[in-house]
Parts: sequence; C-alpha cells; structure tokens
Amino acid sequence: MPTERGFPFAWLVVGASLVILLVLVCAVSLSGPLHLLQQGQPQTALGMTLSQGDRQGGVLVTSLQQRGPAERGGIEVGDRIISVDHRPAMSAAAVGDAVRSSPSNMIHLQVMHDGREHVVQLSRQGSPHES
Repeated sequence: MPTERGFPFAWLVVGASLVILLVLVCAVSLSGPLHLLQQGQPQTALGMTLSQGDRQGGVLVTSLQQRGPAERGGIEVGDRIISVDHRPAMSAAAVGDAVRSSPSNMIHLQVMHDGREHVVQLSRQGSPHES
C-alpha cells in the first residue's frame, strides 16, 4: 500500500513524464525541412522542396523533382528563393501560399544563385522561361 507521500509523488512523476513526451513529439514534428511543397499542390506545380526561412531572407531549395518545372527552369538545389510573384518568400509556407493563390499559370521567382539574383518564370504546366 502506498504511503501518503509516495502516491502523490508518483502521479507528479507520471504527469511530468507526459509533459516531456508531449514537448518532444511537438519538437520532432516541427523540426526539419517543411514538406508542404513536397506533398501538396505546389510540388506538382513547381517540383521542388524548400527549407524553412532563415535570417538571410528567402528559403533554400533542398530538392528538385526530376524534369519538373523548377529543374527545367534552371533552379538548382542550394538556390535561395527570395520572392514569388513579387511577394517575399519568408517561409516555405509563404511560397506555397503565393503559388496556390497566383491567378496565372506563370509563376515569377526571384532566385539567388551563386551570389547573383535573377528572375525565373515557371509555368505550372508548360515550359519555363528565364529573364
């Protein structure tokens, strides 16, 4: 039979363990690259996966779909997307929102590649154009 002091202490340990478990689950689910562009509509539209935004501005291209619009448009892994249709690319989610809300099939990306900025026009379904 538990003592008066041992029983409440056991519940305290169980409760604290559950809180720690919840924090760990949340931390794991929020870490790593954002897969919005890998699993949702923008992936099929542009064919790339992006990391979360950082202090340098923009989001980093972490992978490309083979022969997808981004790859055909000359975007490479390691490029940084600065803006989409003149909207700042503060996060992968912001890029996804801009792509989904674009009224046109042509998406204008401002991209930083090897220290130089350029604009790439990607068609969701057609061939890309660079300016």
